[in-house]
Amino acid sequence: MYNEIQKNKVDDGSGAIVAIIIVVIVLVTGGFYFYNQRMAEQRALMQTAATAEITNTSDDLNSIKSDLNSMNLDNIATSASKL
Repeated sequence: MYNEIQKNKVDDGSGAIVAIIIVVIVLVTGGFYFYNQRMAEQRALMQTAATAEITNTSDDLNSIKSDLNSMNLDNIATSASKL
């Protein structure tokens, strides 16, 4: 009787292996998604920083003031919060 039960019982562990493979695939896919989201945010910040051009390379006070006045600082708080 015991031998008949053992013959009918199939326990090769394939279910656990399939579950592990599915979990790994989901984790890797999620990792790529979040990585791409982070890179998109970084690219947007870099493009924002690249638009702030300095028009004058002089270091006297009036040149620095004119450069500062020419910059658009309206979105600086939102840009800083994304860092």
